Amino acid sequence: MNETRTVLSKGELALAALRRAVEKAQRQQVVTEHDLRQLTTQLEAAGLLNGVPSDADQEWTPILEADPNLALAIVRAELEKSMRRMLNELPEARDVQHVLLLLLKRNRLDETQFDALTATIAVLNSAVHGAVIDRSASAWARETGLRILARQSAQ
Repeated sequence: MNETRTVLSKGELALAALRRAVEKAQRQQVVTEHDLRQLTTQLEAAGLLNGVPSDADQEWTPILEADPNLALAIVRAELEKSMRRMLNELPEARDVQHVLLLLLKRNRLDETQFDALTATIAVLNSAVHGAVIDRSASAWARETGLRILARQSAQ
């Protein structure tokens, strides 16, 4: 029997992982404290939480504490903006998934960071699209979200 092997490029593998994460997030109607703890663990393992929020970042605190969905939506929007700045070519990237793929392809993110950010964006997208969000999300956005953003803006 002849075994046929399919060799996938780094980008194709990344796109497949991204699609799985997006599909999971679209099915997920509730974001729990457990989900947020898992994201934090994944982000820490990827080295994406070593940023220290600046005084300017701290100005987000009252807004982040107001509403959990709004808090995660703000982190989502600010994270995408910072990733687009990393590309230095805004028009080229169509959406956040494309931004992540371009950052991976250009070696601005390693695979662990790509996976962690893909999972994070998927959960944050759930919040943007009306998922039921645990109240702990406001604290997560204030503590973990601001650290992600601080690390991204330092690059």
